[in-house]
Amino acid sequence: MKKFFPFSLVLALSVLCASKSLAFYFSPFVLKLELKKGEIYKQTFIVGNSWSKSIKCAISVSGWELLRSGEVVCETVQKSYSAASWIKIKEVEFNLPSGGEKKIEAEITVPKYASAGDYFASVAVKASILEDIKQKGVTQSVETCFRSALQIHVFGFMPSVKAEVIEFKVIMPEEKEQDIKIFAALKNFSRVHLDARAQVEIRNSAGEIFDRFDLYGAGKNIRGDAFVYPEGIRDFWGSISRPLAEGEYVAEISFVYGSRFQTNKAAINFVVSRELGQKQKEFLTLIVEPELLEIEVSPKSFRTKTVKISNLDFEALEVQIVSQEDWLKVKPDVLKIQPGKTKNCRIEISIFEEVEREGRIFVQPERGKVKEIDVIVKVKEVEKR
Repeated sequence: MKKFFPFSLVLALSVLCASKSLAFYFSPFVLKLELKKGEIYKQTFIVGNSWSKSIKCAISVSGWELLRSGEVVCETVQKSYSAASWIKIKEVEFNLPSGGEKKIEAEITVPKYASAGDYFASVAVKASILEDIKQKGVTQSVETCFRSALQIHVFGFMPSVKAEVIEFKVIMPEEKEQDIKIFAALKNFSRVHLDARAQVEIRNSAGEIFDRFDLYGAGKNIRGDAFVYPEGIRDFWGSISRPLAEGEYVAEISFVYGSRFQTNKAAINFVVSRELGQKQKEFLTLIVEPELLEIEVSPKSFRTKTVKISNLDFEALEVQIVSQEDWLKVKPDVLKIQPGKTKNCRIEISIFEEVEREGRIFVQPERGKVKEIDVIVKVKEVEKR
């Protein structure tokens, strides 16, 4: 069975091999397979040359791993989760003429005694192009590269998935215009990857809730689920979004992970000084609710969502709401909000293709911290009859 990776991981994998030109293309870009022990699976990759000259192609196979920092590596990976040795490709070097396209046949053989779990491989195509340098009378070789990243889930009995918070701390700012940051690390004790998300709740000593917000998986710039490698660690970061008065507080983090939405929690005490409380009050002038929009839509559809923006400042604020995506529109895009008041804006989402999308909207007050609204759009699968 074939499945596709979530959009956020596709973005992480896209930096594995940066193309210096659009000289050729390679597909599929990422692929997820579910196979049985001992199963032999045949996969076709397609290489195409859109360059004006012939190119020389070389194919290599390695494992890949997502580190706790969110960085993807292909060479120094855990061998226990590498499927590189399972993949055999007969023709690993060939020339491709201008405008040509070639099918590469790969055979994936799952060992009969493989343990159940997730395994990873990367198929890379490196192309060399001889290019004349004008006015110098010399020729140089230009190399460009693309990778196809595979995740193979091997069926079989496994203990229940398990993850735990192994680090959790509150980091106080050193300068006036900085956030109080939250850091946490989640350890995956399972043989399968986990999609995990983290939410933090801030309470005072009386148990009153002052703030609640999501953390980012390290290496991501969008909130939401983060990929945690089998038996790996993933760091998570976030910032307290509301100004806190002087006093004692408790930060409690709750991770939700796995297909059964299991949870793991941790808590830590911290103190906000009078000086820090005043600095945060001057810095954090807006509240935006919600800061994360997750929407499932049908292809070629239009949706709207309402966002509330509140002014925490002691004076009126002019606020600009800016989208850098053509499929995300904001109306109105400028608001004048009186102190202590709230106004709404409407987010318009237009989806014309069957592709998951992630975007960000910036809420910019005339003074104080810029707030962000993350938008994740998932496209419903259309049943074919």
